[in-house]
Amino acid sequence: MDLQNFLIEALKERFKANAVVKELEKQIKEIAEQKTLEKYKDKPFFKDNMEFELLGVSANFWTYSDDIKVRQVHITLAYTCKSKLPKAKRDKLQQVKDNYEKNKRLEWNDYKIPIWHSLDYSVELQSVLDGNINLLIE
Repeated sequence: MDLQNFLIEALKERFKANAVVKELEKQIKEIAEQKTLEKYKDKPFFKDNMEFELLGVSANFWTYSDDIKVRQVHITLAYTCKSKLPKAKRDKLQQVKDNYEKNKRLEWNDYKIPIWHSLDYSVELQSVLDGNINLLIE
């Protein structure tokens, strides 16, 4: 019976630790998203002779093992075309924006000249915590 009680207590402690880790991850993601959005919101992105504006930023951790050492934060910047577009493309772009607001993810872009882009970066965790997020937007 003592072994069963010990196992139950160990599981309770593990769940508490997991809850703390999840909360820390959530706070770090929020910092990364907020700082990146503040820094790059007003900076346009040009590609294929079109101007793009920042729609949103999402941050995640990429861990492939049970290693507790998280060193990188994966940041994705979602850009949408700001240039004048034909009505069909404008409608599709609006649909993509609406879906992004719901899912924080852009759809696959199958246009010959894309009208939305996502730019992916990996940033050191310490840089995020320091608020020193420097990305090369191109």
